Amino acid sequence: MAWLSVIEEEGLTYEERDIEYMPERVAARSIRMGFETEKREAYVSCMQPVRGGTTGEEVKREVVIPW
Repeated sequence: MAWLSVIEEEGLTYEERDIEYMPERVAARSIRMGFETEKREAYVSCMQPVRGGTTGEEVKREVVIPW
């Protein structure tokens, strides 16, 4: 969840940093998580609107988190 918060906050303006909700234009969607217990890794991915892109344009964001 911390990773998702960070990538959503990337799209906020300085003035928006104190709001209580994420605007739709920065919100992560289609969040998926998986685990590889033998490798001790978690996989998280989501789709996010492209900053300054056309309406409906999204980019896939992903991260591997070791534990």
